[in-house]
Amino acid sequence: MGNGDSIVGHPNISYTYRQTGKYLVTLQVDGKIITEKTIDVVKITKDTVAVDSIPKIVGPTQGFVGEKLVFSADGDRMTSWLWEFGESGTIDAFERQVVYKYDEPGKYLVKLKTNTTLYPVSHVITILAKGEDILETPEEVTPEEPAEPIDTLALVQNDIKKHLQAIANTSTRDRETFYSHRNYIINKYLRGNANQVIVHVNGERYSVFPDYCQGLHFLESNRYGRVTIDDVKVDDFHHIIKIEVTQRNTRK
Repeated sequence: MGNGDSIVGHPNISYTYRQTGKYLVTLQVDGKIITEKTIDVVKITKDTVAVDSIPKIVGPTQGFVGEKLVFSADGDRMTSWLWEFGESGTIDAFERQVVYKYDEPGKYLVKLKTNTTLYPVSHVITILAKGEDILETPEEVTPEEPAEPIDTLALVQNDIKKHLQAIANTSTRDRETFYSHRNYIINKYLRGNANQVIVHVNGERYSVFPDYCQGLHFLESNRYGRVTIDDVKVDDFHHIIKIEVTQRNTRK
């Protein structure tokens, strides 16, 4: 493991380093070195969040296309605010109180991430085309087929998750399918800059995207078991520089 420790006889391992630093990890099979990789081990601090510090989104539930809509964050201990309004697929504002205008009608999922919470809080808003009437008592009217909130970022994350799972499920001999799914993600979402995109796995270890895909296909999914991708998060799908993957090993 690069620090004097070694693990023998296990194709899939979990290891915790006690100190930060750079380590050269070596994989040997039958006494022969197969691959070596340098990793950086960093210290992660986890802050405890008080229940009363969880923010709430204060804002309208309905509005018109082009209307200036005011949203604000209600809560204590907040020092940073990241707003996503579900239309652009990226961060739209950084203040405690913001004004936003929607360009298209639909049902949108507004998200707010602050320094006091690990995950964002959300708020649903319906945007009507100009000329439509806003329902004064929307709870009394049940639409025939209620539309799901539009969350562009979630669509991207689910698409990446689907292709990463396909990489994990592909036979190690099927390189054509492996490259097909890997290159799909690189060309569609990473703008060809795969070596500049960092992948965090289960919040502990990380590597650049091509190395992660290589390990996912050839090392982690093998004849002993498969990897299940539970969740994928990206920072900004217009310019992805980090992908957070939650995954687990499952035996065949």
